[in-house]
Amino acid sequence: MKFIFLSLFVTFIGFFYSNLSAQNNAKSGDYYYKVSTYDRAIKAYKRELRKKNNDSQILYKIVDSYLNSNLNRAEALPFVKQLVEKDRSPETVYLHAKVLFYAYKFPEAISEFEWVKMHVTHEDELYRQSGIYIQWILNANAYMVSPVDVTFINLGKSINTNKSELNPFVSVNDDNLVYSSNKRYLSKIGANCYNVCKSNRLKNTWQKAKTLNYYVNSGYDEIVGGYAKDADRLFVFHNREGNEKIAYASPAGKMKYSLLEDFGYPIDRKGGEFGIWSSESSDTLIFAGENDKGNTDLFYSLKLPDGSYGEARPMSGYINTSYDENFPVLCNGGKRLYFSSNGEFSMGGFDLFYSDWDEETKEWRRPVNLGYPVNDVYDNYSISKPRGKRYAYVSALKDGGYGERDIYKVLFKEEEPNSLILRCNTFLDTDSGKVLPPFVIRAELRDSVDNKLVGSYRVSGDSARFVMAIMPGKYRLIFKNGVKDLYSLYYEVPEMWYSNEAFNQEFIIPYKNEEE
Repeated sequence: MKFIFLSLFVTFIGFFYSNLSAQNNAKSGDYYYKVSTYDRAIKAYKRELRKKNNDSQILYKIVDSYLNSNLNRAEALPFVKQLVEKDRSPETVYLHAKVLFYAYKFPEAISEFEWVKMHVTHEDELYRQSGIYIQWILNANAYMVSPVDVTFINLGKSINTNKSELNPFVSVNDDNLVYSSNKRYLSKIGANCYNVCKSNRLKNTWQKAKTLNYYVNSGYDEIVGGYAKDADRLFVFHNREGNEKIAYASPAGKMKYSLLEDFGYPIDRKGGEFGIWSSESSDTLIFAGENDKGNTDLFYSLKLPDGSYGEARPMSGYINTSYDENFPVLCNGGKRLYFSSNGEFSMGGFDLFYSDWDEETKEWRRPVNLGYPVNDVYDNYSISKPRGKRYAYVSALKDGGYGERDIYKVLFKEEEPNSLILRCNTFLDTDSGKVLPPFVIRAELRDSVDNKLVGSYRVSGDSARFVMAIMPGKYRLIFKNGVKDLYSLYYEVPEMWYSNEAFNQEFIIPYKNEEE
């Protein structure tokens, strides 16, 4: 993940940035490129390209900006084609191959990567990187032959913006959501920074997200690294004052958290980066940290009797590789570990994997790729799962989104949903007010698409109550007096995890006495 390391010399940078309006588009683009504001850099370079048609340097910067951004990288294709036509070198062909990869043009991408390998030495970094991309393509072809049966539900504009929303984590009851967004633009320096945002679920709907207070957020980057199951601790990776740290905060009122505190030992000693998971009792931490070779592995640490955490130890079994692993999430009673890795079994950058605990060997088994389309050719960093196996939350770049990366709920269709239990109260809305019906009412629940009868309920005569257990879906609820329809309405049950607790639901039926 790429971050903007904001300089302490904000005044100087702000002065330089404020004078960009008097400069040409190329200088504006160069500045935005330097501070990783790639969307603005691309716009500036495109304006400059109109004046300097087919300029190789500008074409290169446009392509490189796309490839480093959270935008649709396939949009760089017309620019990289112009670049390769002007200068067919290993460097430009490598860029062409990468853009083809993100456009899912795999045969052409492999051909270009092979061309690069033929025109550089085996010691050249382009040779090694081309080999990695070729392996990713082979993996992608295999995963896409047998796609996972899932549905992606965009969480909508109450959560997502025209920028990037990353690393969604939910509480175990699926009623609290935290994530990071770079929607905040710092005009003094011309850059966006990531801050932590939070939303609560109210009546089965995610409310408008709010950016957390200054105890958690700053003018630097704060990236959500994890979330305690019961939402009592928020884990954040930040780069304040140029120091990368994993920190935590606790709830301190409605949409407020305590002052962010660094974890310290043993996470700092391992150069903790981004992802962290904690058990409900906080006696076990699993986190990503640097190994001796500078890559990130997953480690665990146990709380000691004095309340401190012991020495960090690498996860056993097949979890760690010679590549990078991050964002651990332990589920299923500690028997399944989800995490991300950019290793040899990825289909592009970081992919999401899971590993199951082997009771016999007391080690983690070989990881399993979650498959396509849960994973794609972009980086898939984190996954968060509430109770049950049907739902998960991810950040992804997809067509039809609100901006760059959006947050989605993933439905694993092979897993059965659980029902929403409703304790229903029925009243008549008459000229004299809301009253209990003086006659027996029957309620029919039908599928709104094919009108198939889903359930029939007899409303209690003395209290006008009935209970429904409804699977997620869209329905038409019809209230009848004998064979006569009194009232009907459409009722939708969103795809969410529901507890066994019944929710109260009141239905008021418009009614007028009919005189003979």
